Amino acid sequence: MSSGNPSNQSVQSELVHIENDITEMLMEYAVHKLEQQFATNKGLLKKITLIAVEMTQNIQKYSTTKEGAVFSVVQLDNQLIMSSVNEVSPTLRKGIEEKLDYINQFDPISLKENYLEKMADGSFNEKGGAGLGFYVMRMKSGNPIHVSFEDKDNKLFLKIKVSINID
Repeated sequence: MSSGNPSNQSVQSELVHIENDITEMLMEYAVHKLEQQFATNKGLLKKITLIAVEMTQNIQKYSTTKEGAVFSVVQLDNQLIMSSVNEVSPTLRKGIEEKLDYINQFDPISLKENYLEKMADGSFNEKGGAGLGFYVMRMKSGNPIHVSFEDKDNKLFLKIKVSINID
């Protein structure tokens, strides 16, 4: 009988998992846990922190309730998968899908140029944001942002998944 993991199997490890009332204090704890895990990789820590902040702000600004909200970080081989889930108003669905289709189409240089244009524009939405969070997550992760929606018990849940390559 052989021990270990065959080379074609992935190794997955959940590093952080927070549910329901996702507060700044809990997110600071989560980031602290990740800092301990990746203390020698300051560049990765900066990416993780910025993406965690954006995910937290999305949950806090756009959730219709605190129930069902989730923030998690999983390590899968040489990637960190950061995920958030929260209930949102169905009226946001189309706008989120369109925005992410738009943002995900850019190469890194065009993405940054578009982000800088949006920053210079200075407009804010009704929730007080400038709509730049998805740009930040996309730029810092270096990968497309994946979103999905789930209808559950007459409620709409948004799941955002961002992967970061571990150097």
